[in-house]
Amino acid sequence: MTWLDEQLADCAKVYPNLAKHDPDYPSPDHLRRQVFAGNIAYKGDMASPTPGSDHIAKVLLGAESSPVWLQAWGGANIIARALKTIEERHPQHMEELTRRARLFLFASQDSTPEDYILKKWPGIFVIRSSGAYGGIAYRWKKKIMTLGEQRYFNKDWLRKNILRSHGSLCADYEVSKDGSFRSEGDSVAFLHLINVGLRNLENPGYGGWGGRFTWVRNQWRSTPDEDSMTRTVLRWAPAFQNDWAARADWCVKNVKRANHPPKVLLEHAADLKVTEPGTVKLSAANSTDSDGDALTFKWWQYTEAGSFRKQVDLKNGDGGEATVANPEGAQNGDTFRFICEVTDDGSPPLTRYQRVVLEFVSK
Repeated sequence: MTWLDEQLADCAKVYPNLAKHDPDYPSPDHLRRQVFAGNIAYKGDMASPTPGSDHIAKVLLGAESSPVWLQAWGGANIIARALKTIEERHPQHMEELTRRARLFLFASQDSTPEDYILKKWPGIFVIRSSGAYGGIAYRWKKKIMTLGEQRYFNKDWLRKNILRSHGSLCADYEVSKDGSFRSEGDSVAFLHLINVGLRNLENPGYGGWGGRFTWVRNQWRSTPDEDSMTRTVLRWAPAFQNDWAARADWCVKNVKRANHPPKVLLEHAADLKVTEPGTVKLSAANSTDSDGDALTFKWWQYTEAGSFRKQVDLKNGDGGEATVANPEGAQNGDTFRFICEVTDDGSPPLTRYQRVVLEFVSK
């Protein structure tokens, strides 16, 4: 684990400054206490308990009513072993923990999800990212659709925003041989958990920085936007790359010199029922920015995330207040999902959101 020890040592150097920007950053000592060796004897190994699997089991059993996210940035075998230990030693808690555990897995890197987890723990919450994560994985250059997005991954952007003059933690970030972005495919699991206002933790079908998913049999699986699986991640790329750049600044800059994200405030409920005829007013005009930066607004319909797939008449989409006309052809219960995207004019510009779900109710 030498590489991890080195990164935690670098983290310790910048942590005091990071904590000034956000006191919720975990300390390096706390992170060190979470490092355990898992099941690594062979692919799919879950034969015996290990310190890693035992720690997962301990967290699950001690989490009271809180959801516990378990991310497998590789095979799911260590998670499977932890669940197997609970089955063997604490079977009375299986039903309760089925409701509490949240698994975010990648593709099919071993067979333990099908061979054990989904069989022995029916109903457990599983997200399986398959294909969407490729937009920021090793073959990202073939997946990115626009030149505008590519600039956030090239060597010049990385040098300016991450590698140079941002402390030892960022300086050690591993890039490709040509100096460009290497791969962060597994990071979509982490991006899914960052609360930026998209409400994807309520429902993976809503879509967020970690992608958008649809329910297939007994798990959530990646689903395309604009006929592209990777688009569900890459559509947010400028925002999450700028967010990364801002956090790199937090490693070395004082609070007044660095940028921080705006706070998007709706003036109404996030879930609204609408009837015909008429229009619905949407407003986030009272949104704020702690740095005093000017804000720009963009309202847009996330068509793929709603049950009504036609574009709705949206007016004043670039203002703090927008209006939506009740759509023709909508059926009772149809939903429409609108994103309010607010970006400040700081450096780098940072974006946060609110999602409004409209449900059409016929008279």
